[in-house]
Amino acid sequence: MLRFEEWFWGTPDDPTAGVSVLHTNHQRGLAELEELLAFIKARIAAEEAYVAKLGDAARAKPRSDGFGADEGLVAQIFANAKEEVNNLATAHKHTTTQLLSLLPRLNTHLDLHRKRLPQLKDKIDASHKALVTQRAELAGVQEEYYAKSRVADAEEAKVSVEDAVGGMGGGGARECGDVEVMDVMINVGLSIFTVEDFNTLLARMQRDLNTQDIRSIWGTTKDTIVGKDITTYLRHYLHTDEETTSSVFAYLVSENFIRPTSRVSVTSLTGTAAGVTTNPSQTYVWKRLSIETEPPHRRARRDADRADHAYRKAIAAAEETRAHLELAVWEYLKAAQAVELDRVTVVKQTLAALNEAEEVGRAVRVQVVQSQAVYLETLNPEREVEIVAERLRTGNVRIPPVVYKSYYGGSADTIIGVPLEEQVSIDGGPTTPPFLTKCLTVLARARQPPGGAPGLSPTSELAQWTGTHAPPTLPTTIHKPIPTTSAIPLIKHYLTHLPTSLVHPEIYDPLKLLYLSKTDDDEHLTRVQSLASLLCTVPPVHWYATRDIVQAWIGCVRGLEQEQRDQAVVELANALGSLVLRPMTQSQVTLHDKHPVRLLKDLLLHHEPIFATAPRVSEPFRRRPNGDTDSLNSINSVTRHPPPSSSHPQSSAPSLTNMQMQPPAVLLPLDNPDSDDELDIHIAPDGVVSSRAGSAGSLHGSEHGRDPPPVAIESRGGELLVGTLASPLVVSSAEAPSLELRLVDDGDESGDEVGGLFAAVERA
Repeated sequence: MLRFEEWFWGTPDDPTAGVSVLHTNHQRGLAELEELLAFIKARIAAEEAYVAKLGDAARAKPRSDGFGADEGLVAQIFANAKEEVNNLATAHKHTTTQLLSLLPRLNTHLDLHRKRLPQLKDKIDASHKALVTQRAELAGVQEEYYAKSRVADAEEAKVSVEDAVGGMGGGGARECGDVEVMDVMINVGLSIFTVEDFNTLLARMQRDLNTQDIRSIWGTTKDTIVGKDITTYLRHYLHTDEETTSSVFAYLVSENFIRPTSRVSVTSLTGTAAGVTTNPSQTYVWKRLSIETEPPHRRARRDADRADHAYRKAIAAAEETRAHLELAVWEYLKAAQAVELDRVTVVKQTLAALNEAEEVGRAVRVQVVQSQAVYLETLNPEREVEIVAERLRTGNVRIPPVVYKSYYGGSADTIIGVPLEEQVSIDGGPTTPPFLTKCLTVLARARQPPGGAPGLSPTSELAQWTGTHAPPTLPTTIHKPIPTTSAIPLIKHYLTHLPTSLVHPEIYDPLKLLYLSKTDDDEHLTRVQSLASLLCTVPPVHWYATRDIVQAWIGCVRGLEQEQRDQAVVELANALGSLVLRPMTQSQVTLHDKHPVRLLKDLLLHHEPIFATAPRVSEPFRRRPNGDTDSLNSINSVTRHPPPSSSHPQSSAPSLTNMQMQPPAVLLPLDNPDSDDELDIHIAPDGVVSSRAGSAGSLHGSEHGRDPPPVAIESRGGELLVGTLASPLVVSSAEAPSLELRLVDDGDESGDEVGGLFAAVERA
């Protein structure tokens, strides 16, 4: 069953698009219930009027000059007729009672959900508005941080040049002057500091002390600090007693480094210095940030550090708002699905009860009752909810995380929202992202904990993989331990927020075409081989990450009973297919694609042949201008396999480089098909080239436009060599003369693949 919390996440520009669609659908559902409620009330009024009229007819006394004076059979038949009318009135009264019992259920649903979802919607709108504002302010804060960092670097570089020139000239006046200025001792209360140490103390306080915004009738005072926090921090940092701490605090106030936000009560003073009072319950704001006697390069560096702190603080605030928004959206989507399910259930129960009430009435309604019962049997609340999701879903792309990008190191230290290629090293480092490896290790330890303790059962693990979770609390660093109960939610959250899917989306369309084929035995084997070849074209980090996570899912399936495994594979594929493969850009067409589910099912069922050949990670993959990975650029990124051994001299195949899958291409003689001087060659879908002389090699294509670059297969010393040449494709073997292969029909109007009909002619 499709879940709202997976398919109504809107777009990056408007993360509340799905919520808006569902809210409109919810309002329509409430209107439908109100209309149904009005219909039931009108039906009750009609039944009550009918009961009253039938009762009056049944209770009417016979006339004394009519049936009242008759004691014969005709009078008895008439009396029975009146009694039947009375029974019919009783039946209608019972119908009225049943209809009245339907009103509380409808009223309860309407009263409960008229305010619940609108309140959640208002919360989402407020968070979204705050996030838009914070993102807009974030650009300015980042630019200020970058600008001050550049100024600081320039000032430090200038000082380095001046020091070098002064050292060669024997001058040191500037250095001495700077040192003297920074080594000047100043009295700060009962303590003594150098100017540099005191500025360092102020910078640490500005960075470490917690700030808050205070609202009052005069407005909002931002970044205020509580006096008690200042006192505690000074005592901890300076390692002094209370008196010295109070004197330093009073110095900061007297020298206007910090300023109280309101007047101090005389009865709550904790320390005085030179007539200046301090109060731990008072709030303060920064006025002076340092002593302005530092050299320019040091002052510039402190300004850059403050800008970095402000940028980090803005990033943290925006990310916190985004997390709150994501959680609020998730709560709304989950609640909306529950409300929609309950609404359809209420409609079904109400109409079913109405239908049962009709059965008590006259016989002429039987046909209507049976007809209505047939329609009600077809109404499945869960299916109705699924239809809503199928028809109105807006996508499963979550709100993109706010990623901190350092001026110096980029986003290398960030866990969530960073491409896989940026999480691994290309210089012999790990082939799988460390965070994913750590989570899988925690999951393996949860299955078999040390000490013989009961581990995570396969049934419970399957329920976690296929269920839904609220967005988990993310670790701030990969080095912190991960609880075993958070491993699976973190893995799903990690895969959900990858900029590209686990299987790189560059092969999304080729996979879609691959799964359009039939599924008989031969084509099934071909599909698995083609799938293995396609996966070798993605960046190695995607290949290894896919292999490792699929192995974890296979471990979960294998722990189940034999009769449960097929159903578990289907559930995993339906629940996690969109995490394994999704397009680079979603559209209304890709939302209904089924091949991500079929891909994951094949990965689970045919894991060993698909991941038998691993790409090498020694050479990095280049990027195309549109962001895709040029996975066809390197012939060295695949593993060599030894040639098969055979006693027949003509059937022995030389060692070849195993290339990725190519479309079928049949190579035939151009002039005379019966000539012995020409060679018949066939290229299978898995890339194996065969001829009358046996297996000839493996064809490797590369990305191209309309004119495909030729590929050469040449035999030298009993071994076929494969390489890209500017000249036509050449085949040399001991059994046939050297032949030149020429492209007759490329077989593909798009020109995106190497293949089609070739002709082999004797080379001049």
